[in-house]
Amino acid sequence: LCKSLKEQIDLVNRQIQTFSFFDQHQKSTKDLSKESAEFLWFQLFNYVIDRLPRNQQAKQQMIQICKDYYHGNTKEIELIHQFEQNYLSKDALLWYSKQSFIYKLVNKALRTKDIDLLYMFRFFIEDLSKNLQHEHEKILLSNENTLNVYRGVKLDKEEFNKLKENQEKLISTNGYLLTSRRRSLALSFALKSTERINVVSVLFHIQCDIKQTDKNITFADIRQFSAYPEEEEVLFDLNACFQMESMQENESVHIIKMNLSNEGQKITKDYIELTQKETEEISVSIIFGRLLCDLGEYDKSQKYFQYLFNSSQNEDRSWIEFNIG
Repeated sequence: LCKSLKEQIDLVNRQIQTFSFFDQHQKSTKDLSKESAEFLWFQLFNYVIDRLPRNQQAKQQMIQICKDYYHGNTKEIELIHQFEQNYLSKDALLWYSKQSFIYKLVNKALRTKDIDLLYMFRFFIEDLSKNLQHEHEKILLSNENTLNVYRGVKLDKEEFNKLKENQEKLISTNGYLLTSRRRSLALSFALKSTERINVVSVLFHIQCDIKQTDKNITFADIRQFSAYPEEEEVLFDLNACFQMESMQENESVHIIKMNLSNEGQKITKDYIELTQKETEEISVSIIFGRLLCDLGEYDKSQKYFQYLFNSSQNEDRSWIEFNIG
């Protein structure tokens, strides 16, 4: 019973999926809808993460948060101790692929835009992005022109309906996107029995034109790092976005075909340039915090600017003080 329950929990953790959307037909990036602002927030996060202060203290803060969160969980605490003693920056993909404490907390923080957690995990998220960039180079140097990957999930009906209603818009996942080269495996995940109610079986088919994709959009084959190498996993970084091509519905599974898109990069670049033009060249780090305000996340915005203020080497101090108010 305990094993079965753990398998169910692990499956749910792997299948939780939320989305952001961007309406490409809106007149400008200046007056954003809330959903478009959320889409941009995840695009900008990749720009910001490697600009945040990184030191040994950042690592220790993260480890302490993990210990506090998993207090009493012997298995996870043991893994946290191993991480504390042995972790190297080049091992970020290996640790993420274990789907243990760090995988769960990073994805939880991203889904909920938890500024406290994201700030505490900044050094690991930066390492993970750099690991992905390194592995992405191998795909670029390969003879592969087109990559087809799949993801099978049980989507909450609410999330599924959002996808149906926003088929014409750009789509991004609120976090890393883990996929498989194996269609049959992804389909089995989509069709797996579950005790969750009000869910829809969905198979995503994602096509990537490798040679035409913007070099800043990273995805990598991670089977050599994975706890499940037979699943032939491909992981997409936080700034990946997609254009839906088709949605086929039948009784057992809904098949959604999407193409990896460069549009998210263009929209983000335009938004940064427009904002900097209007505000005397402020940095992306400041734009990111102000975007939280546009989302109505005032408390999170204040926390974020307070973290920046406490970072003594930050060159935007006057702008930070202005936004703290």
